[in-house]
Amino acid sequence: MRNAWHRVAPPRRKGRDNARRLRQDDPPARSDHVERLIRPALERGAWVLCDRFIDSSRAYQSGASGLADADILDLHRIGSGGMMPDRTLLLLLSPEEAAARAHARDGGASDRFGARNTEFHDRVRASFLGYAAREPKRIRSVDASGTAQDVTARLLGEISDLLP
Repeated sequence: MRNAWHRVAPPRRKGRDNARRLRQDDPPARSDHVERLIRPALERGAWVLCDRFIDSSRAYQSGASGLADADILDLHRIGSGGMMPDRTLLLLLSPEEAAARAHARDGGASDRFGARNTEFHDRVRASFLGYAAREPKRIRSVDASGTAQDVTARLLGEISDLLP
């Protein structure tokens, strides 16, 4: 996408497993991320792409781990100043294909979420699908099967209304 839009702010990643359990320091960490990276990029007119933000926090911590969704949203509101993504793209694959891709990507070494059982991943998937059903204008489900070019075309189609 960097070739398509030259004003994209790439996400900063400290490692593959950035998701954390709900903790007291989550709002300051979210605030720091928003204030140091996201807000300045938006103010200069850049696109900001995050591979994990509030919807992932909700799916993993509330939907799959049993914490209260309202608490996660409250902490996010405090930490981000109420900032929500304009669009979340939910990439859909069969569980079998997703596992095969993760295995190929990680060389067979799972991170702490990849190592979780099938039931956990089923709850994460169900959570994301539920959010998409309740917020179809903001959260778009995209078929992630096929080639990278096919998936990219589908993703671009789902953000075309946001493009200048």
